[in-house]
Amino acid sequence: QTLSSADVSTRGGGGYRQVQGTLAEGSIDFTMIYAPGDALFDTLEQAFEDRSLVHMAFADDEIVAASLPTGETTRYFEAEFAVLDFSIEQPLEDAMKVNVTLQSGFSNNVPAWKTVAGSG
Repeated sequence: QTLSSADVSTRGGGGYRQVQGTLAEGSIDFTMIYAPGDALFDTLEQAFEDRSLVHMAFADDEIVAASLPTGETTRYFEAEFAVLDFSIEQPLEDAMKVNVTLQSGFSNNVPAWKTVAGSG
């Protein structure tokens, strides 16, 4: 996650440009195997073609509380995403891959970091 910035420089800044962090960028880039027929592949491809949003959550571990041991927690980022890139790579000596860029989109569901506590 990165922040956009605004220039807040003043004459009292000793000759240095000064910035202030502003809006967070809810952008995620990843590469996946080209796999038509796979549910995630098809969902992302359709959202890209339709210019529609897709609801997704990204975590380092299980998001389901029952799957985590009691006392452990997982943080995850959840949002409605616009699929801004769905470009296909066709290397000669490797599997075909798709470069995907997701950006938090305009929705009533505000992008947010959430935490789930284990109950398993």
